[in-house]
Amino acid sequence: LSQASQIQELRLQQQQNALMGLSGVVILLVGGGVLIYRQRKLKEEQRLTELELQETRKRLLLEQQSRASELKAIRSQMNPHFVFNALNSIQEYIMTNERKLAGKYLGKFADLMRMYLNHSQVRRVSLQEEIEALSLYVELETLRFGKTLKYEINVNEEVDLQIEIPSFLLQPYVENAFKHGLLHKHGERRLQVSFYQGSHQLTCEVIDNGIGRKSSRDINQVFH
Repeated sequence: LSQASQIQELRLQQQQNALMGLSGVVILLVGGGVLIYRQRKLKEEQRLTELELQETRKRLLLEQQSRASELKAIRSQMNPHFVFNALNSIQEYIMTNERKLAGKYLGKFADLMRMYLNHSQVRRVSLQEEIEALSLYVELETLRFGKTLKYEINVNEEVDLQIEIPSFLLQPYVENAFKHGLLHKHGERRLQVSFYQGSHQLTCEVIDNGIGRKSSRDINQVFH
C-alpha cells in the first residue's frame, strides 16, 4: 500500500509538472503572440502615419503651387505700366485742380484692385463680374489716350451673365489690343469688345483699329 501510494504521488507530481510546463508554454505563446501583434500594429500605424505625412506634403506642395499661380495671375493683371499710367493720370488731374475727376478715377482704380484681389481667391467668376472688371480696366486705360480713344463693350441679349468662366481670362486679350495695337496708333483709336452666345458656346470678340502685332513688334525691336 505504501509503494502504491508513493507511485500515485509521483504520477500526480509528474502531471502537475507537465501541467505547469504546458501552462508556461501557453503563457509564452500567448505573450509572444501579443508582442508580435503589437509590433505589427505599431508598424502598421507607422506606415499609415508616413502615408498621411506624404499626403500632407503633397497637399502643401499643391497649395504652394496654387498660391504661386494665383500670385502670378495677380501680377499679370496688375501690370506695372498700367498701374503707373493710371496713377500718373490721376495725379495730373490733381495737379490741374480737377479734383472731382481725380476722385472719380481713384475710386475706380481702388474698385478694380479690389476686384482683382477677390478674383484671385477663386477659380471661376460669373461673366457679369468679369465684364465689370473689364469695363473698369478699359476705362482706366483710356486715361492715357484721352479723347482719341472710342470704345464699346457690347453684350447681346441672349448672353447669360451668370455663366461662370475662369477668372482672369479676358483682360489679357484686351490688354494686348492696347499694347500691340492702339498704343502706337496715330489719330482716332477704336476698340470694340462684343459678347455672343450660341447653343453650346460663348464668344468674346475683341476688335481694334491698331497697327497690329507685326508693326508693334518692329517698333519694339527698334526701341530695344
